[in-house]
Amino acid sequence: MNLANKHFVLYLYFAIFLIVFAGLRPIGFDFDSQNYSNMVFEDNLSVEPTFIFIRFLARCLTGDKEYAVRIVLLIYAFINILILSIAIKNFVKFNVISLFLYFFMAYTMLTLTQIRFGVAVAFFLWALYDLSNSNRKGYLFKILLAISFHYSLALALPLALLSPSGFNKRFYIVLPLLFSFSILFKDMFLMILINNIGIFSDYLSMKLSRHAKGATSLPILNFLSLFLLLVYYSSLMVIDKVSNARLLVLLKVFGWGLAFYFLFSFIEVFSKRILFTLAALSVLIIPFVIKGFKNKLLIMAFVIIYALVYFINLTVRHSLLDYELYFLQGFI
Repeated sequence: MNLANKHFVLYLYFAIFLIVFAGLRPIGFDFDSQNYSNMVFEDNLSVEPTFIFIRFLARCLTGDKEYAVRIVLLIYAFINILILSIAIKNFVKFNVISLFLYFFMAYTMLTLTQIRFGVAVAFFLWALYDLSNSNRKGYLFKILLAISFHYSLALALPLALLSPSGFNKRFYIVLPLLFSFSILFKDMFLMILINNIGIFSDYLSMKLSRHAKGATSLPILNFLSLFLLLVYYSSLMVIDKVSNARLLVLLKVFGWGLAFYFLFSFIEVFSKRILFTLAALSVLIIPFVIKGFKNKLLIMAFVIIYALVYFINLTVRHSLLDYELYFLQGFI
């Protein structure tokens, strides 16, 4: 078995583990698993059509609430990791490091908790390959699929205007820095939103109103955002060495993503979703960054250690995952 096949087998085993763990974890291990446990048999929900279909399928297969929840969680985990793997294959050829980084940087938030949004993000990453090949129809089709899993991905539609050719390096150096000044006007932006919330549809007004009320003073420069800024500007440093259409599109999306993270920082839920999307996007960019440096092992070690510390900080220090429940209850 050659090295490429060994990498694929390792990737496959780890991907299967991520799917099984997400589908069979104890209910309550993370906050959202309890929410979805309630949603599976709750009618009159304002959710995306794909959730309604998957829930319908689970309820047709079994009338047992616990097993129905398991089916829903397994289906979402399977689609999430499958589509993510297609995206990783397209950009970095089943790079195991990318999947490990996804586990540390985004798995908790996009596969365990915000499962509908996580699947939508996976479709978004897959769509970026079409964009890098100037296939705008393919990109828009996959974004529509993403929207069917979470409406917030409608914001990715304008990215179809980005071109895989040409890259104004100076512009993209300045872009996030320029938008970072919008932090100074957070309160003003929030007040404008609240005063004009009635111009949106009833559903959108309800969502925006709820998110606006939940706005807090979350630090904009936090453990994750600092890491993503480091990845972004490191990419700009090495872009001349590893430049290709795929990387150019990823960096353009990354740059605009950081800009809008700063711009919409006055709505914590929204800015967090942008940040977690960028965390998932970074797993496609980091292999390119590593190639651009001479001491690749040192850079790789730094990235993995930083990602591991972030994972521990998120899940243990901030108690996002209930490890005590997992060890006491186990699977199912």
